[in-house]
Amino acid sequence: MRPARPGGPYVSTMEFDSAEDFRAWMKSDSFKAAHSDVDAPGMQAPSAIELFDVLEDFSA
Repeated sequence: MRPARPGGPYVSTMEFDSAEDFRAWMKSDSFKAAHSDVDAPGMQAPSAIELFDVLEDFSA
């Protein structure tokens, strides 16, 4: 998601089946390629990872 105000952080959300899948993605060539363009919008700011656990999973 692009920030609503200039200088705000970009936010990306993803869902993985396991922590091991997440770590494998972080080491993948596709991750490295997607994060290699330091001039792309949002890549100048420091990045951070926040992890969350699903409390309830349901389908509507």
